[in-house]
Order: sequence, then structure tokens, then C-alpha cells
Amino acid sequence: MGLKVRKSISQTAIAHAAAISQTHLNNIFKDQRKPSWRVAKRLARATRTEPELWLECNGEQIWRAVVEKVPTLDDLVVLN
Repeated sequence: MGLKVRKSISQTAIAHAAAISQTHLNNIFKDQRKPSWRVAKRLARATRTEPELWLECNGEQIWRAVVEKVPTLDDLVVLN
């Protein structure tokens, strides 16, 4: 029997799923930049969170909430 390995979530995967640049997302997580409302909505949809999380919380708080909601790549919602 094969063992299925579930990959952990990453900033790269979140950026890809939300269709934003990895640099932009990294700046959000490093508290160097806040997303626009439009980007916050995209990130929220991709990570099954709320836009307010992305607008009001710091990078560490966002990361903890995202990992709780979307622990693996299989849990991400990829936007078109």
C-alpha cells in the first residue's frame, strides 16, 4: 500500500492560490505592507479565512490563523 503524504501549506502556495505575487504576500507577513480590500478578499477566499484578518492583524497572527484553517495544500482554494 502507498502512503499519501500531505504537503504543508507555504507562502508560495498561498500566493499562487490567491493569484498574487509571492513578494507581495511576504511583505504582508513581514508587516511591511497591508493588502488592499480586493487582495484581502482574494487571500481570504483562498485560505478559508475572513478579509478582516488580512486587514487588521499582524503577520504572525495571520499565519497562525491560516495554518489552523488550511493546514495542507489540499485545503487551499485555488482562485482563477
